[in-house]
Amino acid sequence: MKTSSSHQHSRVYELQAELCKALSHPLRLKILDLLEADTAVANSDLVESLDIPKANLSQHIGVLHKAGIITVEKSGIRNSIRLSAPQVKEACVIVKKALLESLEAQMGELSQVQSSLKSH
Repeated sequence: MKTSSSHQHSRVYELQAELCKALSHPLRLKILDLLEADTAVANSDLVESLDIPKANLSQHIGVLHKAGIITVEKSGIRNSIRLSAPQVKEACVIVKKALLESLEAQMGELSQVQSSLKSH
C-alpha cells in the first residue's frame, strides 16, 4: 500500500526526470552556459552567439521555459530570457566538473597503458 508520502516522492522523481529531459540536449546546456542569474539575454544575442537559426533557438527556449528553468521577457519586438532556476545551472556546472575530472583520470590511465606498451 502506497502512502501519500511515497506518492509525493514518486511525483518529485517524475518532475526531476522531466527537468533532466529538458537539459538532455547539448544546445540547451550551451544556452544555460550563456545565462547569468540576474541578467536577461536577448534572443538575438543568443542566435548570434550560438550561430543557429532563430526558429531553432525558439524551440529550445520553449523546452527550457516549460521546465521552469528560464523565464521569457517580452519588451516590444525584443524577447529576452532570464535564468529562473540558478540552482539548475549550478547543478549542470557540478556535473560538467565531475565529467571533466573523470575524463582526465581516464586520459591518465590511457597514458600509463601506452607507456607500459612502449616499454615492452
